[in-house]
Amino acid sequence: MGEIVFEPYSRRTFLPKLISYLPVTNESVYQYFYFFNLFVIIVTVVVLFWFFLSQKSRNFIYLVILLIFNPNFLRMLESMPVMLDLFALLLTLLYIFIYYSDKQKKLLVILISIITILAFTRENLPILITFSIFIHSLLINFRNLKQILFNLLILIYAIFVTFVSFKQPSIKAPNYVPDTEINNVLIFWFKDIITSSDNFFRFFYLLIIGLGFVGIISLFNWKQIFGAHGYIYLFSFFSVVSGILLGGDTARIMFIPFVTLSIIYLIDKKINSASVLLIGLTIISWNPLQYSDGSETSYLLMYGQRYLDFAVYEQQLSQLVLSGIIYFMIFLVIDSVLGYLRYQKK
Repeated sequence: MGEIVFEPYSRRTFLPKLISYLPVTNESVYQYFYFFNLFVIIVTVVVLFWFFLSQKSRNFIYLVILLIFNPNFLRMLESMPVMLDLFALLLTLLYIFIYYSDKQKKLLVILISIITILAFTRENLPILITFSIFIHSLLINFRNLKQILFNLLILIYAIFVTFVSFKQPSIKAPNYVPDTEINNVLIFWFKDIITSSDNFFRFFYLLIIGLGFVGIISLFNWKQIFGAHGYIYLFSFFSVVSGILLGGDTARIMFIPFVTLSIIYLIDKKINSASVLLIGLTIISWNPLQYSDGSETSYLLMYGQRYLDFAVYEQQLSQLVLSGIIYFMIFLVIDSVLGYLRYQKK
């Protein structure tokens, strides 16, 4: 609409600029964002399907189930249609999958284009992706100087285009949000977390909700760093760390690393009872039966954002524990029956 708002959104200008070329009004601007993000969701699912198909993995359905129930995928489209997280996720996946297919040199122009757009969509991601790939090439391909130099040059470009995105005009943040200069953001959220035991507990609760049990287990498997595609793990790890440092809506910030961690958890894994249990507990942790009646409080309950009262988190945690126990007992019964039937067939 031609307005510049406080950072970091004044740096995330690609999609708003694209929308501005359409005949927008105060009423239609949300609709354009909504349908663009709906299109992005469809393309994201298609890209994930193609990727799992190319790897001859049948676990695509498990990732789609996790995405459907994740509060920051379909539910975000309904309540926050102008958010750029979905577009940032798609660009991130495209970049990672190009490296996964080992076609980065043939598709260099596409890589540069993705990095450029991503710098004006989610400003920290280009550096995180390119830095992760560069570090990974040093770890496992330290003798391949040409590959290391190639990855270093892309990292340098990512730093440059990020610097350009930070030079866009902006206005001072309103009093109700923290100053978004990077050092002030770190100080603000660090103080916020340690202010009280309630804030400290809430921070870790949101971290767990954001990553889910699938993401957390995958994050603990640090040996993935030394695999052929360890850069996906490194990117996820750096994303989690940067999200913790930058604070804010921790659960939503963890959405992209949750997806990338889930991919490396599922892509080569033979799904067993433990995996099904883990996926089920992850979905339960998101309180999938929670709905919004249109009020602000009910929206915040759906997404678990950090500025809810501590009592809300206590209630959600107790519901999670109770639901998890019930699910675990039902799961044990069903798994035992299925195991007995398989044994009888033998």
